[in-house]
Amino acid sequence: MALTSAGLVAVPDLAVLTEEEEVDVVEVVAFAVVNARTGNVWALFVDPAHERCGFGRRLLDALVAWGWSVGLERLYLSTAPGTRAEGFYAAAGWRRTGLTPDGEVAFELRQSDQTPAPPR
Repeated sequence: MALTSAGLVAVPDLAVLTEEEEVDVVEVVAFAVVNARTGNVWALFVDPAHERCGFGRRLLDALVAWGWSVGLERLYLSTAPGTRAEGFYAAAGWRRTGLTPDGEVAFELRQSDQTPAPPR
């Protein structure tokens, strides 16, 4: 099983990022959608059969890098409380900012809060 790097499909004001697995055919195993104007991460989903394989984190890292590259200074999202997704975003360094009116946990990531990687 070979992993490919995250793919990116950009249309005006929206980016759809995918993680693919190449076996005999290319299969999309994870995807994310982010609004290029607002920084809202509308979706990040991993096929349950491919969870805990690193696809979600690679995809999240790719969408963050893409967001910064298009000039966004803040990314934000929300997820249901008590879910694996809540723990995933917290472990990835996203900051909880409270609850949405719908009762979801709100998270944000600011470019100014990112620690640059040490030089190699």
